Amino acid sequence: MRLLSEKNLAAVEQLLDDPSAKAKTTKAFYHSVMHACSKQESDMKLVSWIADQMEKRGLKANIVTFNCMIGSCMKEQNFEIARQLFHKLFTCGLKPNRITYNIMIDAAAKSGYPADAEEWLARMVQEGIKPCTVSYTAVIDAFAKLGDTDSVEVWFARMEEAGEAPDAVVFNSVINSCAKAGQLGNAEKWVRRMIDAGFRPDDKTYNCLTHARGRSKDPKLARPWSGKMMSTGCGRDAMTYSTLIDSCAKVGKIDIACEWLGEMENHGFQPNRMCYNCILRACSLQGDVKTAMHFWFLLNSKGQGPNTESYNCMIGTFLQAGEPHLAVEWSLRMVKAGQKPDSVTISMFQDVDSEEHLSAAESGLSINASICKLLQAGAFEKVQICLEHMQRLKFAVSEELIEKIVLECLSLPSSGATSRSGTSTSSDFQDLQSEASTTTPMRPFDESSAQSLMQSLLPNIAVQQLSGGTVILSF
Repeated sequence: MRLLSEKNLAAVEQLLDDPSAKAKTTKAFYHSVMHACSKQESDMKLVSWIADQMEKRGLKANIVTFNCMIGSCMKEQNFEIARQLFHKLFTCGLKPNRITYNIMIDAAAKSGYPADAEEWLARMVQEGIKPCTVSYTAVIDAFAKLGDTDSVEVWFARMEEAGEAPDAVVFNSVINSCAKAGQLGNAEKWVRRMIDAGFRPDDKTYNCLTHARGRSKDPKLARPWSGKMMSTGCGRDAMTYSTLIDSCAKVGKIDIACEWLGEMENHGFQPNRMCYNCILRACSLQGDVKTAMHFWFLLNSKGQGPNTESYNCMIGTFLQAGEPHLAVEWSLRMVKAGQKPDSVTISMFQDVDSEEHLSAAESGLSINASICKLLQAGAFEKVQICLEHMQRLKFAVSEELIEKIVLECLSLPSSGATSRSGTSTSSDFQDLQSEASTTTPMRPFDESSAQSLMQSLLPNIAVQQLSGGTVILSF
């Protein structure tokens, strides 16, 4: 195995050709090596090479050989090669067995293709091979991960009809599907069925129930199952705390979420990026810049590193706080850090509806809407900062917004305008929070300055003011 892990195949061949090793290198030996390589190395090419060496030395491949090779392909999610090997079985005069089909079913299920898992199980039955608990569990788990409770219950019933007794893993899968679908009552019903079947709920069961309660947008509902978990000897784990933090964050309960985060650390669990993102998401709901900055620095100091979701939360926080120029600057930071804007980011810039909106976008916040508020407040320099950053990010500025900007600029007196307050930005992270409260006098705007601003930002637009205040925009 050492030589194989080092990819020293020439040395391996030498050992296999050694006459003294011939008696020991049986088919079972090769299969054990293939299985070990599949488990440790997850290298289907290496597993295939071992199979070739076996045949090269006069040992013909059997169903175990093919199962090892198909299994290694599925671990690498190479379905095409796995299917080719499956069909090759028949050309070699072999037939797939229950293990072969279970490998195909399990791989399809874990890859998120429940329909494929169903198809393989149906084919298994057609070939006259009786599915076992493992077969049904894989299909049930595939639908459970999608929260498809109807399909889960259908397959659970089929499993019982086939005389296969469900185990604790199956019950947890069903409970998990109910939790994902937010069906709290149904989840609790399945817990009772689990107990009636002689199985004791474990930490996975309680985590599913805590998650289901948390989806109700009332964090208090998640506490009872978490408490029951402790009383039955199943200690809270990192997943429990993450679920509790998330349930609080979804409704903007920052203080309670922070309490759970502190308790998590006190019990020896290191909060991960997901936990910090939950807090940041809560901050975006409230527009709490101070707390968001605190947890942003914590996220970085703990070595977790922010991802696109982290940046989206910061963008949302500044939008909610009425500082879109800083929100756009955070978008630039995201790109500079190598994080790609996703559908949530784009929705905040382009007013695109998305089911994945974070809380700020769900509240109707967007860069465009926030810029309009700045226009109404007369904060033109902030508007200019936003537009410049948006150009750098290559986000399109809508014609409607351009028209609003120009009309607002042209409505100002040509001279002697009252100074308005604005905010300047800095590239340093530590300055962002203080900048939110810093004000500097703004220069007065008139028609020529509006024309100059618009042409410098958007050179393809011509602004013309006619008599009676009519404005024509030429694109």
